[in-house]
Amino acid sequence: MSDSADETWTSPSPPSQSGSATAPQTLANRYRLDERLAIGGMATVWRAWDDVLAREVAVKVLHVHLAADDGFRERFRREAISAANLSHPNIVGLYDTGRDGEQTFLVMELVPGSTLKDHLADGPLGIGQVARIGAQVARALAYAHARGLVHRDVKPANILLARDGTVKVTDFGIAKADQSEDLTSTGTVLGTAAYVSPEQIRGEEVTGAADQYSLGVVLYEALTSEQPFQGDSPLLTAAQRLEHDATPVRAVRQDVPRALEVTLERMMAREPDQRYPDLTAVTETLTEHADTELEAHLLKPRPEPAPPATDDAGGEPTGARAGEPTGGRAGEPTGGRANDPTRRRGILRWTLTGLLAAVAGALLWVSPAPSSLTERLWFGDGGGDVQTVPAEEIALRTYDPQSQGDGSENDEDLSHLLDGDQETPWITEHYESAAFGGLKEGVGFTMDVGRPRNIEEVRLRAQLSGLDVQLRVAEALEPQLSDWQLVDEVVNGSGLISLQPENPNVRARYLLVWITGELPSSPYSPDRYAAEFSQVSVLAQPPSSS
Repeated sequence: MSDSADETWTSPSPPSQSGSATAPQTLANRYRLDERLAIGGMATVWRAWDDVLAREVAVKVLHVHLAADDGFRERFRREAISAANLSHPNIVGLYDTGRDGEQTFLVMELVPGSTLKDHLADGPLGIGQVARIGAQVARALAYAHARGLVHRDVKPANILLARDGTVKVTDFGIAKADQSEDLTSTGTVLGTAAYVSPEQIRGEEVTGAADQYSLGVVLYEALTSEQPFQGDSPLLTAAQRLEHDATPVRAVRQDVPRALEVTLERMMAREPDQRYPDLTAVTETLTEHADTELEAHLLKPRPEPAPPATDDAGGEPTGARAGEPTGGRAGEPTGGRANDPTRRRGILRWTLTGLLAAVAGALLWVSPAPSSLTERLWFGDGGGDVQTVPAEEIALRTYDPQSQGDGSENDEDLSHLLDGDQETPWITEHYESAAFGGLKEGVGFTMDVGRPRNIEEVRLRAQLSGLDVQLRVAEALEPQLSDWQLVDEVVNGSGLISLQPENPNVRARYLLVWITGELPSSPYSPDRYAAEFSQVSVLAQPPSSS
């Protein structure tokens, strides 16, 4: 049931496929199947006519070979039970379910419009548009969570943009009632590799926090046209998030408001208890940044490319959406970003034991390094109203005020932070415990930027995960930590770390990057702990021309 893309859309008249071409013209003497909208590995979606209520509907027909499987049929039935209890303007309605001979089917609301995935093929959306879409999705998920339902497969293909501007979430096909018997109790993992939460990969208890994580990934992609985690296979894509945090969204798109970046970072926290307790705060933040209505181009079906060859595995048709041209959605656009094989995605459905064994091996091949383009954007010129302070204008010194020895923290390597070479890091001393061996509260390094500047941001490349880092400023190289003003901090950071003063008027010549909390394990010394960084840059406002 896996597929390298979210789903494979085919022409309404494709070659015969297992279970789909044998669907009767009319189901249950009521639903006339008029046009095939989508085919996937699990089901076929049809535009249909309800003879009893005289209205157009969408009918989702499980493939015959799957309908014969009691497990698949039970999951399909659960979709009906779960979705039938949801009545919300941002959720696709479920009208009926039944069987006709060998055919098992659902009858759903037909939504004229397109999917969010369709439009992301054209590139990133406007910030206000993303916020408006996200706010409506968050309301739908919050409504479902309050009724004990978790979607478990939030992704762009499951978000419909109706022609009237309404955003609807569809396909609660792997949702479950919290009170019901858990279909995943044997360790089965369900979700889509590009968007699945870490706890789903680990086979742990899944709550509404998993949907929150997936929505964060969707919004990140909508803002940047990049998925935060990308591997050469669905497994590698999924495995990356177990060890690494996403690159901050403003490192990819600098005009994203800081408040949205903070919201996304918390939504995509690796541990569920580090995310928001519910979607209330998420909805409020997104609403504050949302446009009043969707732009016209998002309310129209996109021009469809010529159909490429489809995968044998098929995929999951996820929307009861209508309004497509006759050609239908036929895979990903050719020549576009989505055809890059390193970005392909698939449905996760493995036993927990097998998955964790595979992930354990796969992690050996996952590199935390971002793409070279992202690295250049991150440590290059700030652009706009900010500039990167030239490396030759920055003087570095290690800072260890609580040292019981010579105060050295590998000073000779500190210059590596400014040489632009990721292979030459600065590493702190190694300690016998994560709490700096019980000797001190932390260590760090100072930066003298030559003259007082209006500091906008300090960017770091961390080589190890799970670092607590603070940015402090002072008017001189103060010997006491308490004399340095704390202006920002990141907890459990990794990869590309952004430190930005909340106060826009912070002006300083001396900056302190202070590493505190608990250190991660060192890959170089067994049973030792250290911090490791390979690059730093400072962004500041240019001097006034007056």
